[in-house]
Amino acid sequence: MTYDALRRFVAGEEPVREVTMAKLLTQRASFELMDACLQIHGGAGYMREYGVERIWRDMRLNRIGAGTDEIMLEVIGRSYGL
Repeated sequence: MTYDALRRFVAGEEPVREVTMAKLLTQRASFELMDACLQIHGGAGYMREYGVERIWRDMRLNRIGAGTDEIMLEVIGRSYGL
């Protein structure tokens, strides 16, 4: 999905829908993966001594800073005229 959005952009299109869909997919996938890593580490995953704490915090911020899921879903819905 990411490569398709990039291909369209390089071709001169304005793939707002495709970019938003790729962004939503990658954000959700990365957060699910990071959440699984945090579960593996248990309580130690919240301690600053472990890198997993910083990565989890960064992933959480990425979901907010790059646009919340709700906003991206709204952009996708509008592109379909919903």
